Amino acid sequence: MKKFQEIENFITQNKSAIIFVSGLNCAVCDAVFPLVEELIKEYPTIKLLHTKANEVPELSGQYQVFTVPAILFFFNGKEIARKVRFIREEELIKEFDRLSEFAEQGSMYED
Repeated sequence: MKKFQEIENFITQNKSAIIFVSGLNCAVCDAVFPLVEELIKEYPTIKLLHTKANEVPELSGQYQVFTVPAILFFFNGKEIARKVRFIREEELIKEFDRLSEFAEQGSMYED
């Protein structure tokens, strides 16, 4: 994904979205992304987009991505969480569960 507008569209068109931002020659990115790809299979309501920071420099500016990998979690077009650099599997599962729960409830707030 190379155009910032395409990323913005992805965020607005998907109620629960995750943007995985990686970088060139990033060993941590290469280790974490396969884990994210595997986890996403368990969460059909969450959509995943992978992009490289160097390919979409506007992303870094607009979303203040200063290190990679960065995993941005969105619900209803708003960023609700982010995980960066060294990311533990337990932390990812917690955020995936939370985002999935919001999608099932249709809201971040309890009725």
